[in-house]
Amino acid sequence: MHEDYLRKGIVALSRVLDSGYPGSDRGWFAGHWPCAVIAAYYFCRDNPVDPGVDAAVTREVERVIDRHRELFAPHEAETGVETRRVEGLVRSLQASITRFMVSGHNVIYAAYAVRVLADKPELGTPPVLNGLQALIGYFAGRTDGVVPSQSLVDGKSLTPEYGSDDDMIAGVFATLQYAPRLSDRHRILFDGHTMTHAHALALLSRLGFGAIARQGHASHRVHMEQNRETQSQHINERWTEKVTVDDHPFTCAFWDRDFDRFDRQWEWGHVFKYLYSFYDLVDRVDDPRINRCCEMQLAYLV
Repeated sequence: MHEDYLRKGIVALSRVLDSGYPGSDRGWFAGHWPCAVIAAYYFCRDNPVDPGVDAAVTREVERVIDRHRELFAPHEAETGVETRRVEGLVRSLQASITRFMVSGHNVIYAAYAVRVLADKPELGTPPVLNGLQALIGYFAGRTDGVVPSQSLVDGKSLTPEYGSDDDMIAGVFATLQYAPRLSDRHRILFDGHTMTHAHALALLSRLGFGAIARQGHASHRVHMEQNRETQSQHINERWTEKVTVDDHPFTCAFWDRDFDRFDRQWEWGHVFKYLYSFYDLVDRVDDPRINRCCEMQLAYLV
């Protein structure tokens, strides 16, 4: 994919709280689509995808952009670069990273923004940074969210403390490995956001913000606990059936399908983000048998 999609993604992410966007009444949720575009770019760039996959993914990304054209409109003025303010974005995240909220999207949005600006600092223009600061500050200003010290008490947690990012990643993949399948509906009882949330924390560590990322470990453990509770509640519900394909995501065959039939995983951009997170993390699990098992489970997620 052309690297211009990083520009499109980061500009759109900076406009999520822009009152000029018709979908802004959904607030933070609109960040799903810019992150989908960013994730699609890195998925293609960082993996050995087959010839033609770039074009196929680009086609799907353009469909996402077309559905949210106003959000992806460029800023009127995109001049001047303020690289020092990127660290300020991460400092702002500290005000919310210690609470579990909105399925970890406060961390996900910040990590995606920092990764793009680390790769392309020239995209850190004043309009972009102002918008990103407003978005991350929005989460900081919220009064909701689960405080881990009030939730992970009395030995009730089934998720052990993380000694490192690798412990967190191993926990996510162990949960994915053993997550029950609803084979008749081609689904799996696993919250993919536990993976994207962990990925965001690992990204922040990789980008030099490990101390801040570690502050989010406890809130991710809360996420894992809530995943167990939510999925156990859903096990007897009749979820909408979707179609699962056996083709590998690195092949054109995987992308050569009608994604409108595949419920809201495409609509919300999860297809791109789950694949990006999975393949960016899976090599950190040493056991190839676990990796392969999780990859097979992934088919029921995307």
